[in-house]
Amino acid sequence: MRHLDLRTRLLAGIALVVLVQAIIAVIVVSTTRGQMIDQIDERLAVSQSAERFDRRPPPRDGAADPTAPERLGDVYEGDLRSDGTLVTFFLPNTGGVELAAPAVDAEVAAQAAIEPITVDALDGAVRYRLATSPSVDGGYFISAIPLDGVDATAARLTTVAAAATAAVSLILILVAVWVLRLGIAPIKRMTATAGAIADGDLSERVADTDPRTEAGELGAALNAMMATIEASFDERVKAEDRLRQFIADASHELRTPVSTIRGYAELYHAGALSGQEELDDAMRRTDMESRRMSRLIGDMLDLARLDQH
Repeated sequence: MRHLDLRTRLLAGIALVVLVQAIIAVIVVSTTRGQMIDQIDERLAVSQSAERFDRRPPPRDGAADPTAPERLGDVYEGDLRSDGTLVTFFLPNTGGVELAAPAVDAEVAAQAAIEPITVDALDGAVRYRLATSPSVDGGYFISAIPLDGVDATAARLTTVAAAATAAVSLILILVAVWVLRLGIAPIKRMTATAGAIADGDLSERVADTDPRTEAGELGAALNAMMATIEASFDERVKAEDRLRQFIADASHELRTPVSTIRGYAELYHAGALSGQEELDDAMRRTDMESRRMSRLIGDMLDLARLDQH
């Protein structure tokens, strides 16, 4: 499984929070709307159980009885006759504004007799929550309450939830940008610097960041470590240079006694040292050069022991 970097995990977390908030907003709006619809359904049940319908024969054109008194209210009451004629007893009238009757026929009325349903008005201006009950003549008594208030409340709540979600999303994005700038961007620069150092450029340093942040503390620690490493590496290079110079000098110094000893050995083998006095002088010089060689070798061993520490 591919591991996600910190930037991707942060953005994924923000997206998850926004998604959860959007789901919660949808649930709140849906729950609120459902509760308001339930309250309307309870009012419709009360309206259907009350004997408040005008039983006088109204006109057959579907208009309200002109002799009936006006009533202010938001409940539509009517009668769907067995021949399909819709007779209106009361239209919703709030503040002097009357709404059109609901669009209802025998099939819709039969469904609303089982449980309340939502239908449009005849002019399509509003929607109604509709409930019916069978009448003795084969028709249906109709009660309906417009849903304009519910729709308006749900729309306002949706707007507020959307605005809140957008505001929280914006805040999270700003926080993410702030975190990326203070935390992740310096780490990216540190990674690039570490790559340059790994390629052999020990003079590279992490760019200065705010020392009050974790990234700033890490950058300062890395710079201090690299300064120590660079100094140690320089000292090592100098030590190696000194060692090479010492080996060159020691080789030069050893070449003289070795040449002397070898020269006297060749003279002896060639028979050039015929006299005892010449032989004694050669042996004396050979002994001096061998002692000198021993001192040089001893110095080299002492230096090797010191270098171990």
